[in-house]
Amino acid sequence: MSPLIQMNSIRIRMLSGFLFLILLLIATAVASITVLRKTKKIDQINLAINQLQVLTLDLIKSDNDYFDLDLSDENYFKTGHSTLLRQRDSLNFIIQTRVQSIMKASGEINYKVRDKLMHVYRLEKNYTEKFIALEKLSFSRGYKDFGLEGRMREYAHRLERSSLNIYYVLTLRRHEKDFLLRHDTSYLQRFNQLADQLIIQRTRSGDSIVVGHLKMYKQLFNQLAEIEILIGLNSHRGLRNELNSLAFQIGDQFYSLAKYSTQLTNDEQKNINYFYLLTLIGALVFSIGSALWISKRLSEPIAQLSQLMTDPANAYAYARFYKVSPGAATEINALMGSFVKLMLKTEEQLKEIKAKSKLVSYQNDKLKKLNTELDAFLYSTAHDLRSPLASLSGLIRLTEIENQQENLKDYIDRMKKSVARQEDFITQIAGYTKNKKLGLVIEPIQLENLIREIFEAHRYSEQRPVALTIKIHGSNEIYSDRARIQSVFNNLISNAIRYADPEKEISRIDVIVEIGERDIEIIFSDNGIGIEQEHQKRIFEMFYRANYNSKGSGLGLFILKKTVGKLRGKVSIKSAPGIGTTLLITIPNKVKLHPAKSVSQKLLQ
Repeated sequence: MSPLIQMNSIRIRMLSGFLFLILLLIATAVASITVLRKTKKIDQINLAINQLQVLTLDLIKSDNDYFDLDLSDENYFKTGHSTLLRQRDSLNFIIQTRVQSIMKASGEINYKVRDKLMHVYRLEKNYTEKFIALEKLSFSRGYKDFGLEGRMREYAHRLERSSLNIYYVLTLRRHEKDFLLRHDTSYLQRFNQLADQLIIQRTRSGDSIVVGHLKMYKQLFNQLAEIEILIGLNSHRGLRNELNSLAFQIGDQFYSLAKYSTQLTNDEQKNINYFYLLTLIGALVFSIGSALWISKRLSEPIAQLSQLMTDPANAYAYARFYKVSPGAATEINALMGSFVKLMLKTEEQLKEIKAKSKLVSYQNDKLKKLNTELDAFLYSTAHDLRSPLASLSGLIRLTEIENQQENLKDYIDRMKKSVARQEDFITQIAGYTKNKKLGLVIEPIQLENLIREIFEAHRYSEQRPVALTIKIHGSNEIYSDRARIQSVFNNLISNAIRYADPEKEISRIDVIVEIGERDIEIIFSDNGIGIEQEHQKRIFEMFYRANYNSKGSGLGLFILKKTVGKLRGKVSIKSAPGIGTTLLITIPNKVKLHPAKSVSQKLLQ
């Protein structure tokens, strides 16, 4: 018998099922045509409503993008032109046109959504009016050097350059920043109180220029604060709150409109539900009969194959004794034959993989042993190299005391510097190994005292005057690993002194620390020789030196970055030749951990 008409073929079995499904589809299509004619116009309106909702969401998103992007773009305040505002005007025009078109179409077929659409139209019109008012206030407020903020900053800079005590200027600026960042009117009151006091004092002393700057600075800041209050100091006040509230109302109205429109559509489709029910019953009867007939010829071999795939051990045994089943479909027999070949091939490959896995495991054990020996070697090498250096340093000191010849003293000084550099290199290697292997020990640290102790230990190493300034905001006490914090500042201060600019009379180190409940932010700046831009990307690499005449080992910043990494922190650098270098370090403040509690090595990795 031809394979095309064999009842044992999957082709014939599937063909009969497809033919029945086609008959069901034709009957369903004929019954659906009448309903489709009735619901087509309604669906078009529903689609238009959905598109209108999408356009409205795009409008709201465009507004949010304007607040997020344009209000921090200097070019917008400089030119007054905004792509987002032009896009918004276009969207607003399209929305108004679509609303009128939908209301007209719904009236033609008596589709009862006109009143709800009218309500949405009024809400969107009110929303647009609020947005325009908010946009005007935001543009008037300005940004950086533009608008009220730009003028206010100009007078603030004038006060900084005037004869007014810089402490009062910084206090005024701090109240200004606190108000703008925290949106707390108490800072506005403090600003005005201090400004009034300074105006009275300077008026009495006859300093009219400073008085004028103070009055303009106060006036502009109060105007700026008034605009901030109108815009909204928090999410529950001002125009931004009203705008958000209208956006939520529009969303709710669209949800209500979509629900109402869906209900009307469902009412139109009830006429065909009975036919669909009969069609489903017929399909179920056919499916059950087909399943009972096909299961013997098709399902059992497939089930057997599936079971073998989930049980590799039985699959391998089955593959060795497999025989073709005459009762199964031709395609199933071909599939089973391919599966048997695959199992036999897989069994051979598994044996080969097991043999190679043993070799890899053996080599991995050897590698672990070598790593352990290398760590022990680093500890031992650091200790053995430091001992003769300590002895040599002692001998140099004895020679220096007993012999006062000038030439010999110069040689001894050079020897002492060489010994110190070598000892510093060994200390860095040992510190790197300890930082890699040891866990964190969290304890309270008086940060300012620690910084000054490290500075005093290094300040005379290059025999140059060095000025240190420390500013700590927040509690002076932090919770972290003392040894690693000490390593970080030791590297920072020693580098700042070592690479000081000889052209400058005084080398300066500025440390600003912001201590919060979760994070510690450190800004470390110096006025040294700086680093070329081309070297800054590689400055944290091991043994990398940005200057070929460098006095260091090339490990300092590498160890600093690794140490900060162990503390779960981040470090970045900015530098300019001839100006200096600034490093920004952020590390967690482990204040919630119990002091002196050791963190496991697993947590560090």
